[in-house]
Amino acid sequence: MGNDKPDLVQARKTALMAHAVVIRLKELGLPDELDDALAIVCTDLGDIWGSKEVFDGRLQSLIEGPNDWSAVGDCLVDLKVAIEHLAVHANSIKEPIERLAHYAYEAADEVAHESELMAINEIGAKLGVQPAEIQRLKDAGLLDQSNIEIEAVNPEHILGIEEGWETKRICDHLADQFVLWNSRIQSLTDENERNQAQRMLDLIGRARQKYC
Repeated sequence: MGNDKPDLVQARKTALMAHAVVIRLKELGLPDELDDALAIVCTDLGDIWGSKEVFDGRLQSLIEGPNDWSAVGDCLVDLKVAIEHLAVHANSIKEPIERLAHYAYEAADEVAHESELMAINEIGAKLGVQPAEIQRLKDAGLLDQSNIEIEAVNPEHILGIEEGWETKRICDHLADQFVLWNSRIQSLTDENERNQAQRMLDLIGRARQKYC
């Protein structure tokens, strides 16, 4: 069976990858109260990433090894151990990575809302509408995008499809948007947020029918 000696080079690579995940999320402003989830996620992602090279090597040994059933058995046992190792991390990461994803979407919403308010205030200023009146309309739900019927919106504008894009680029963009919103809706617990996410999926579906 495989060599049980620790691979220090691979261990360093794994540690560097885990550290890179931490740096990336903390630089984006991940709050300290999510450090427990971050610690698990960075460790599991690093180990899962590092396991690929080990798994590839053991699979290659099975394919290119000697024509000997004993050697084949050893390779299969090594693969079983590698798969069990991955399963441990896959189970461990589920809950904390969902917490981080939920925070990421909440933070993205806050940025989007700030940008939306800036745009509305700018338009209001040109029309001579005071910010207090704009805020009153928002509070009343009259400027809430979730109240807009799907039939009344421009899917290309809402989904970020730019004029002049080729069909392939549009379809690739829509595929990415579908993955994003389909993942997002799984982590949302608020009914209004889930409804808005579903509206986005409906828009994506209509756009895919049109272009793809």
